[in-house]
Amino acid sequence: MRTILLVTAAVLTSTAAHAGSNACEGIVTIGPEWTIVESEHKPADGYYATGCKFRTQTKLGKRVLKECPQGSLCTLDLPLDGPGKDMKDGIVTKIDWVTRRR
Repeated sequence: MRTILLVTAAVLTSTAAHAGSNACEGIVTIGPEWTIVESEHKPADGYYATGCKFRTQTKLGKRVLKECPQGSLCTLDLPLDGPGKDMKDGIVTKIDWVTRRR
């Protein structure tokens, strides 16, 4: 039973950012001011978040870009501090960790 719960948790945190999620996953596009992590998945129901973004030249931005270069597929795991504390309007201000998928 514990294995099933762990697998379920892993699947839930590997989706693009949306209401109730603590992760943002997608393709990294680096810009001079903003870096965007844009979802590559579009569910059949048509609802999906486009991803998230953060300022490129910040401490957070440099931390993410050290792991995730232009065009890579990455996941940003956001803290579980509660809604709106780590991301507002798609802008990430804090992460727990970053994982490069490819």
